[in-house]
Amino acid sequence: KDRALAEFARVVDGEREAVQLLAYNSPTPDWLLPIWSSDPLRVQQAIQEYDRSGDSSNTEAALLTAVKALGSREGTKAVLLITDAESDGANLAPELWRAMEEVRPRVFTFEISSGGSDYSQDMMQDYAAVNGGWYDMADGVGDFDAGFERASCMLRRPKGYEVEVTVGSVTTPGP
Repeated sequence: KDRALAEFARVVDGEREAVQLLAYNSPTPDWLLPIWSSDPLRVQQAIQEYDRSGDSSNTEAALLTAVKALGSREGTKAVLLITDAESDGANLAPELWRAMEEVRPRVFTFEISSGGSDYSQDMMQDYAAVNGGWYDMADGVGDFDAGFERASCMLRRPKGYEVEVTVGSVTTPGP
């Protein structure tokens, strides 16, 4: 997982992207960067320096924190969520879903199964379905690499647009 995160950081496009890292911790998640960063080296450094002391699986708290932080950002908003989703944060679910509806991030979920519950898998798939994200069961490092590449491809590809044309008649104005 660490190698995959380092590779993710290495390919941050400083011209187009800003990244923030959030570690699960109890009672509140910890930001690993003091500010959003477009510097791949700074992102890599934050990943390497993190002491991995986080002791939480509270998916709702972490995702809510991330979504709220994205709310004030311009551009495409995305979350790459890595967790076993064995969470005790169900009480935050209504607030999280309201925030997801308002911010509309694309959520790319990487489930690391520790308990293997159907509820956890369903929850991760629901998050990924919000705005065209993606769900993956991450069994190994290769799954993370492929998942990060998929997320990057989906976020960086040309955006689709819809145009609606309405035709009508209008009385010609007089002289």
